[in-house]
Amino acid sequence: MLISTILLCSCSYWHSPSLIYLIPEGYEGMVVISWDQKDGEPEAKEGDYELYKIPANGFLSTQMKARNMSPEDEKYFTYNSVKGSRVEFEMIDPGNYVDTASITKSNQLYKLGSLSVSDNYGQYVVFFITRDKKSKFMDSAYREEYFKAHIDSLFSIYQIKQKQ
Repeated sequence: MLISTILLCSCSYWHSPSLIYLIPEGYEGMVVISWDQKDGEPEAKEGDYELYKIPANGFLSTQMKARNMSPEDEKYFTYNSVKGSRVEFEMIDPGNYVDTASITKSNQLYKLGSLSVSDNYGQYVVFFITRDKKSKFMDSAYREEYFKAHIDSLFSIYQIKQKQ
């Protein structure tokens, strides 16, 4: 009995979903996905992929259950709500190689500082995107300060919108 319980728990904990992120066309900055939000966006899927459509402010509150964020596959698209179009793009994670990682195509962006958080707001993931190698977001100390300075207001704005 104990072994089957451990196996069942470990299988669900290590579930590696496939994810699609839809990022607004031209958006650069902090992206926050907040899970288990009763009034958040309903769970969305596209085929076998979980779908995360990031709004213009970069903050997505979703009813999707929190999980281990070690995806099996990730796809990124920019979207234009007015035109109803989307374009797939490649994320470049420069990691420790910020000086040598370069965008060489128009459909590439940098993804920086991916962080899973569990605090008084719940469980959420944060990352930053930019096209500009000279962006302040390329600096980890700046990203940390930006996060600290903006996370409270993002959650407050969302909570205010839900009450209206």
